[in-house]
Amino acid sequence: MKEEYKDKTKEQLINDLAGLRQRIAELEALENERKRAEEEEREALLKGVEETNRKLAERAKELEETRLATLNIAQDLEEARREAENAKEGLKAKNTELERFAYTVSHDLRAPLVTIQGFTEMLRKDLEQNELKKSGKRLEVHRKQCNKNGPPFN
Repeated sequence: MKEEYKDKTKEQLINDLAGLRQRIAELEALENERKRAEEEEREALLKGVEETNRKLAERAKELEETRLATLNIAQDLEEARREAENAKEGLKAKNTELERFAYTVSHDLRAPLVTIQGFTEMLRKDLEQNELKKSGKRLEVHRKQCNKNGPPFN
């Protein structure tokens, strides 16, 4: 036996042993409490991680849906741009055709209008000089020439 125990009585040793057992029991209770607290903390952390993972998965799904919707919108916009470009080209071609037609018509109408302007000027002079017979003859010649070129307009 060790020196420190030699001087103690049996009753003192039993009391010391009882005190040590009580201290061991207290330490074991503290250790169990620590383990239980660690387990609760671990479970809380796992729940937090699971919840965070669930939220991240939901957000990732939302972002993917948004990406796909954005991609569809971009495709629709590109298709609309192409259609607008095609329509623009078609309108340019029609405008060019219309300008040519207007140019042709204006030139085709110029000669008859000059003729009519000259004819009306002759009629005006005849009427100023009170030459009704001469005007009547001119109108008849003009009517015959118009009928020779085709039937009158309706």
